[in-house]
Amino acid sequence: MIGSEMRMKLNSKAGRHVAWVEVNPSSPPAVVHAKNPRGPEVEYYLDWDRAIDDEGHLRKCPACGCADLYRRSACPPLTGFIFVLIVGLICLALWGLADAPLGMIVAALAAVAVANVVVIVIAPRHLVCYRCGSAFYQTPLSRGHVEWDSATAERYGESKNEAAETPA
Repeated sequence: MIGSEMRMKLNSKAGRHVAWVEVNPSSPPAVVHAKNPRGPEVEYYLDWDRAIDDEGHLRKCPACGCADLYRRSACPPLTGFIFVLIVGLICLALWGLADAPLGMIVAALAAVAVANVVVIVIAPRHLVCYRCGSAFYQTPLSRGHVEWDSATAERYGESKNEAAETPA
């Protein structure tokens, strides 16, 4: 993991948000101390030995040990809705202009579509763990890291439900 510090949104094994952690790739911490608003500080142990491969790519979640990580765009989900809203407003504005040339309408809609594609393409990507939901920002991605898969998510969703039903 070459470069600047990696940011982690650390979750517990049950999927609850614990803390934001800045990790130095050359010497990642084995233990993270998280402040608990309802009690004493809690220690979370991270397993970095099996989490990072020889090329510096994250292969397993250091928080829960899950080998299934997926790529996710840092672009907020609301962005797509905003672009659709802008297209609708442009259509309404141009519809009010009865004598607007067709080329102007097409150009306006094409400009919004290009802007949408540019935002999606340049938005930084990060890794997320299927099991606990911990997110890893500013880390190099490999070709093995794929986008979210519903079958894999469903498999881990079932294990989360079983863990929630099991009394601790």
